[in-house]
Amino acid sequence: MKKMFFLALFVSMFMQLFSQGSKSHNGQVVHLYVNSNSNRITSLPKQKTAPVGSVYMVDDWMRGGIVLRDSSALTDFRFRYNMKSQFVEIEVYDSLKVLSAAKVAWLFYQNKGTTKYYETCSNYSDEYPELRNCEFVEVMTSGKAILLDKLVLDMVESNYNTAVDAGSTSDKYYVKHIYYVLLNDKLIHVKKRKGSVLKALVDKKVELKEYIKANSLKMKNPEHLRSVVEYYNSLYEAKAN
Repeated sequence: MKKMFFLALFVSMFMQLFSQGSKSHNGQVVHLYVNSNSNRITSLPKQKTAPVGSVYMVDDWMRGGIVLRDSSALTDFRFRYNMKSQFVEIEVYDSLKVLSAAKVAWLFYQNKGTTKYYETCSNYSDEYPELRNCEFVEVMTSGKAILLDKLVLDMVESNYNTAVDAGSTSDKYYVKHIYYVLLNDKLIHVKKRKGSVLKALVDKKVELKEYIKANSLKMKNPEHLRSVVEYYNSLYEAKAN
């Protein structure tokens, strides 16, 4: 009989505690739990939520072509590259096909009248160790100096602080861009600063400095960086002609 009494008392206390497990605040339900260290009822800590950001090299579906390592090609398809799975996703009629990046030599697509080229990093990695931890580089210019944009998927971990109930509960993916100039068989890391660019292309430093100033170019802008390297190449092309 005593066992039944204590069981009923325990159930009653549990139901009373459970009834305090949520409270309404400004029309929203706030879930509560008992903090075992202080025996106080506090809000449940927020749980980690789904990652945000993009894992794609280019978010939009690209119409262009894919050149495989065996020299065969797929042309006039819509595709995009998933940097996390390392698969090229291809639209084929009403279905989606995937192709391992390891089978790809080149990707190219057209956007607003311009063509963008992406080459597999493995074409460079044997000679240039800096390009071993990536799948593709964008070949931004060609000529005496080649401007390469190394694309790396990176992630910022969530920084939610339960003590102050602040910060993000989601990891965030983003694409990191690292620029190199390939010149005279040397791969030179170029930071998005005028001094770094002029140091890499030092043999035309005076001309490039004037060009940057005359056109108000900022090296933080990738298109401005491309313009400087293209101008550098044009100086040698003009000399050759």
